[in-house]
Amino acid sequence: GPGVLEHARDPLENKLATLEETLFVIQAKDEKNKNRTTGGDEFEVAIKLKVWEEGADEITYRKVHGVSVEDNEDGTYLVRYTAQEPGEHIVDVKFLGTFGGAKGSVRGSPVVVLFDDFAARSNNQFNGKLCIAALKADVDGVGEWCSATLAGLSQPVMESDKRVEKGTWTELREMTALAEVKGL
Repeated sequence: GPGVLEHARDPLENKLATLEETLFVIQAKDEKNKNRTTGGDEFEVAIKLKVWEEGADEITYRKVHGVSVEDNEDGTYLVRYTAQEPGEHIVDVKFLGTFGGAKGSVRGSPVVVLFDDFAARSNNQFNGKLCIAALKADVDGVGEWCSATLAGLSQPVMESDKRVEKGTWTELREMTALAEVKGL
């Protein structure tokens, strides 16, 4: 969700609005990396504002209060928070090791999220332009991957490969080889 979209793509445009609730969803995984379908997992979500005070020798961090994690009882967890001040916020999500899982930061965490007093309030919502743009970029990336994969699969087997006799690859044999590559 918008509450964890990093500003790296376009730091001038990808800002969330201060004083407006934003959110994101955590999807719990099992030991086989499959989506969990029940609740009860425990997460710690820490959000801090990066602060550089004039005359200070180092950067400090100020905790954002009022972060809530709602268990949807389906393996997903809705996180809500409101940044009170503009600037860089560090969002760090840790899994606490329930159900025998390994404790630690979830994949992709921590992230840096920019907040601004003048950003559009709709940026903080799932249907706002930031989420839509991120989704479009992800779909475009999947489309490019699919096109490249199809192009690779469509290449004829090299005749110089000693294991293949010229002209012996039937459609069934190609499908079988593909299934073997995919581990089916």
